[in-house]
Amino acid sequence: MSQGITAKGDVDEMLRSFGDFNRDMTEHLNGINGYTEDIKENVVISIRSLQFEDIVRQALEQTQREWESLQRFLGETCADIGALGQTPDNQDDALPGRLFAIRERLHEMRASLAAQKHTPVSQSSMTAGDVELF
Repeated sequence: MSQGITAKGDVDEMLRSFGDFNRDMTEHLNGINGYTEDIKENVVISIRSLQFEDIVRQALEQTQREWESLQRFLGETCADIGALGQTPDNQDDALPGRLFAIRERLHEMRASLAAQKHTPVSQSSMTAGDVELF
């Protein structure tokens, strides 16, 4: 009979040990669950940051292209106006025709700039949304 009591005591001790192990495992798993939530939030923030960086990059590239076009437009306009000042005195009667040609060229350049105008991607909100990859 003492062997049965000893065995029951051993079984009770094993059950207590399993209970302790189960509690420890539950605590560790809850801790890991917290890490997964942190990782998930960091991934969302990283994706949002990358999207914002892409939007800013596109806007800056478009601004750069428009700036270069405006510089070219201004350079050509200044060259045309500078050429007017080099008109010999005996060709004053050709001045209205040259002014008209410059005016037409300005209209063409303005139309060309307007045609090149492109609106880069825009973002109205920085809240999380769906991500589509390819």
